[in-house]
Amino acid sequence: MDKKDEDRLRTNRVFLVKSIKHIDDVVDHLNGQGIVNASYMDRTKNLTRDAKVRELLDFLPCKKLGFKAFIVALKESDHLDIAEKLAPESKENKEGESTPQPSPSKASNELPDPYVNENLVIKPATKMYGPSDDIYSMKKKPRGLVLIFNNDEFTGTTPVLSKREGSTIDSNALQDLFVGLHFKHQVKNNQSASDMKKHIKYHAKEEFHKDFECLVVAVLSHGVEGSVYGADGQLVNIKDEIIDPFLKCESLKGKPKLFFIQACRDKMNPDETSSTDSTPIEPQNYADVLIVKSAVSGTKAYRDVNHGSFFIQQLVKVFAALAHEKHISELLTKVTALVNDFKAPDGVALLIAQETFLKKSLYFNPGLP
Repeated sequence: MDKKDEDRLRTNRVFLVKSIKHIDDVVDHLNGQGIVNASYMDRTKNLTRDAKVRELLDFLPCKKLGFKAFIVALKESDHLDIAEKLAPESKENKEGESTPQPSPSKASNELPDPYVNENLVIKPATKMYGPSDDIYSMKKKPRGLVLIFNNDEFTGTTPVLSKREGSTIDSNALQDLFVGLHFKHQVKNNQSASDMKKHIKYHAKEEFHKDFECLVVAVLSHGVEGSVYGADGQLVNIKDEIIDPFLKCESLKGKPKLFFIQACRDKMNPDETSSTDSTPIEPQNYADVLIVKSAVSGTKAYRDVNHGSFFIQQLVKVFAALAHEKHISELLTKVTALVNDFKAPDGVALLIAQETFLKKSLYFNPGLP
């Protein structure tokens, strides 16, 4: 749990012990989110109401998502006023930042918290998968390059783009994950549209990839259908200006190229135009490419200001826990299931979108050779 959230629990402790009347309902909702388990509930069932609240307040800081889940549980158990006093920002409904509600089925899909003492723990593989006719080679160190664009502060007046609070949490988590998977990393913060295109052109050069086996590009920004925003409020076309330059790199031919886009995919306003009109994808030119987007066409992507986006955080959790034995298609199936357990404020379950043109299975082989 973030220190800020832990401090909020500590400074409001007396108020919470006095005010939470339906503590059993709160705990039931936390159980539904996978925060507490049956053992915890059995251990505390005979305590007094006050003692149950104190026990819970002592327990929650041990869970990375404990505070967010607690706020949700308070709201769901008829303690809305307490939730809004403890987390005033939960009153707000900022575009692209609303907190989706976990459904009860989330408990069945829950994976262990991948962080131990703030450090991401990636389970190591015990056998090397590939290379073979059906499996990409992933045995060099470093495996490849991960290039992360993290745009969370924006200038310009048309359109007015809000600060993407929580985005740096996603950026840091992706760095932790891919460094742990043996990738060299480059992070570019708050880049204008023109600077994003310059960095992509530069990193698509032959010499960057001749000794690598894989490319990963992650873009965290505001967006509309088909494009993402630079920090100057100008649009960058995802296909033509982010993906296609890497397809021209000869030293990446036959190697997996992965693109992760955390951005909304709303329809463009009539007075906005993309940086270019995107040309259709031709599958024969996209061999060995995987594109994963945090939202389906026409919808928003959701992010928690304190804990990061639901897509990126679930991706990191799944990859850390299962990449030692699962290939990437299996990993993303699990990510999809976990993200789908969250509901947008309008009650619609969240979905991610992916287009895969990979010709082989991709295993990350963490910890090997």
